[in-house]
Amino acid sequence: MTGFSADWLALREEADHAARNEDLALKVANHLAGHDCPLILDLGCGTGSNLRALAPLLGLEQHWHLIDLDPDLLSHAKAQLRDWADYAEVVHSSLVLYWGEQKLTVDCSQIDVNKDLEILFNKPPQLVTAAAFFDLVSEKWITGFAQQLVRHSTPFYTVLTYDGEEQWQPPYPEDRTVLAAFHRHQASDKGFGPAAGPKATQCLQQAFSLGGYEVMTAPSPWMLNAQEHPDLMLALGRGIGEAAAHFAGPTAITDWQDALHYRRHAVIGHQDLFARPIAG
Repeated sequence: MTGFSADWLALREEADHAARNEDLALKVANHLAGHDCPLILDLGCGTGSNLRALAPLLGLEQHWHLIDLDPDLLSHAKAQLRDWADYAEVVHSSLVLYWGEQKLTVDCSQIDVNKDLEILFNKPPQLVTAAAFFDLVSEKWITGFAQQLVRHSTPFYTVLTYDGEEQWQPPYPEDRTVLAAFHRHQASDKGFGPAAGPKATQCLQQAFSLGGYEVMTAPSPWMLNAQEHPDLMLALGRGIGEAAAHFAGPTAITDWQDALHYRRHAVIGHQDLFARPIAG
C-alpha cells in the first residue's frame, strides 16, 4: 500500500498531533514506564510523525523500528527525524536521535506488512503502533493482525483511524451525496482486500477483545478552520472529491469542490485505540 506523498503527510502533521487523545496517550506512556528501553514497532510510519508525537511522552531511552513499504517515505522519515532532533548520528546502521534528555535508536525497514508481518516478531516489541492506517486495511487482515499480537501478548496503540463522521460548515446540499460516495471508495481495496474504512476501530475492538485484551478507545477528531488550516482543508476536500468521483456524478462533485472555498470549519472524525493484555 503506497500513494501518500510526503507533502500531504507534512500538511496534516500539525492537525494530527493536535487531534490525538491526550488521556489515552498517557495510558500508553504509563504502560511502558516499567521498560528501560522499549522496542516500538511503527507500522506504515510515513515520514515519522507518529514517533515525533509519541516519543516525547515516553522514557529516556527508546528503540523504534519504523516500517513502511514506500522507500521514498522512509528516506523522508530519516531526514525529518534528523531535523526534529537536537542531535543525530548513525551508529551501526541505526539512526540515533537525541531530543532533550531522551535518546532514541531508530531503525527503518521497507517491509510489506500484508505479506511479512511475522518477521517483525523475531524480536518481540513492547508496543506496536500506527497512525491513520487501519481504515485502509481489510477486516480479515485486522483479524489476523490482532491474532498475531495476541499470540505474542503485545500491546497495541493506534491513532487517527477514520470513523466516517464529517461535518463541513457551512453545509451544502451535496454533502451527503459526496460523503456516501467517499465511504464507498473507502471500502475499496487498498492492497489488503476490501478496506474496513469507518468500521476499522470497531473491528479492532472486537478482534482484541476476543483475544482477551483490555481495549480502550477515545475520539481524536480533526477540528479545522479556514483561518488556521486553509491549505489542509482545501487539499482534504479535493482528495475527498477525487475519491468520491468514482461513485458520484461529476456535477455533484464539481459543485461540492467549488464550495470548498466558502467552508469555514470542518470536523473530521477519528478514533484512537489502546489494547493491552489483561494482567494476570
